[in-house]
Amino acid sequence: MFTGLIEDLGKVITIEDKHIDGMLSKRLVIEPYDSDISDLSLGSSLAVNGVCLTVVGAKKGRVSFDIVQTTLSVTNLGCLKKGDKVNLERTVPLGSRLEGHICTGHVDYVGEVIALEKSEKCFLLTVSFDRKWGKYVVPKGSVALDGISLTILECSSKDLIVSIVPHTLQKTNLKNKKWKDKINIEFDYLGKYVISYLSQRDEEQKINPVDPRD
Repeated sequence: MFTGLIEDLGKVITIEDKHIDGMLSKRLVIEPYDSDISDLSLGSSLAVNGVCLTVVGAKKGRVSFDIVQTTLSVTNLGCLKKGDKVNLERTVPLGSRLEGHICTGHVDYVGEVIALEKSEKCFLLTVSFDRKWGKYVVPKGSVALDGISLTILECSSKDLIVSIVPHTLQKTNLKNKKWKDKINIEFDYLGKYVISYLSQRDEEQKINPVDPRD
């Protein structure tokens, strides 16, 4: 589990095709800028741009991951190239303070950056997404963009606007985002469960309608 508070930026050292058991994947090697990765070992989890990945190697200040095609097809990791910056967050130990919101590291949709504009006191980031995800966004609700826990300022059925303080902009990869760039979106974990429960309940009531006289 993650909270969407980015610990460090990492630099993509290499991302190359690799065959694992006959299946094409990619080997990603990153180098964190500031964080100590000595506690990472084979099998550890690390969120990279909000995607939960399994460590397959950690030595000499670099971390390696194997990314399968399924993950590449539903995230922006397949767009990475040498020198790109990625957001990094380690898993949250049980008992730690949750200062962002609950994130699973499972990306729901790859959105597009529509605008990154400076306002009087902050920056405003507008991101578009498919209309089918519109039911999961509400004003003042939570969303994770490239793994960053952010609060929704405004939203519609196909886009959302979040406000970003200068500190977050400087400490994450958002400062490098441009128009039409791909960005990973993980919608609110709890909201998805509520919507799922209500949808199933409505379906059950259609099949087995409740008699109002009961």
